[in-house]
Amino acid sequence: MRARTGLVAVGGSLLLVLWLGACGDDDDSSADAAPPITEIHTAPTSVGEPPMMVTCRVQYRPMTGSASGQQEDSLSVRRPVGDPIRSEDTASFDDFRLSATYYDNEHESPALNVVAASSAGEEVQRVLYQFGESLPTFVGGHGFTGLQFVYSGEAELQWWCTDG
Repeated sequence: MRARTGLVAVGGSLLLVLWLGACGDDDDSSADAAPPITEIHTAPTSVGEPPMMVTCRVQYRPMTGSASGQQEDSLSVRRPVGDPIRSEDTASFDDFRLSATYYDNEHESPALNVVAASSAGEEVQRVLYQFGESLPTFVGGHGFTGLQFVYSGEAELQWWCTDG
């Protein structure tokens, strides 16, 4: 397996992306399996406090490009204070599970970890936002995460998170 990395500047944030690809081995069992992509986002620093509440909006489509069976949901996590050191929420659909976890142990930067998993429990996307003192803003009203697209089979999940 080979790995490629790249750094991309997005809306004042630095994005490190790791691509994993198979290196032509003779085992056909993994020929059709797409490797997961892991993205790490870090919010820039400049003014204020990390958000007290984060809300993630979610849209699910069982068939990419079709509104048939479309569902919407939202996740809300409050910045944890004291013990416990995390706040979690999850939205589940036929083909996906999206979970958001807000960590703040008072020794490291507060962070939001968002994980999308297939219905079989395989992680499809994991994004870590380490809050500095401000949040990036993306055009289109898609909060500090920007609009994220995740695919599993024919299904599509779109999500974005905002402060508040």
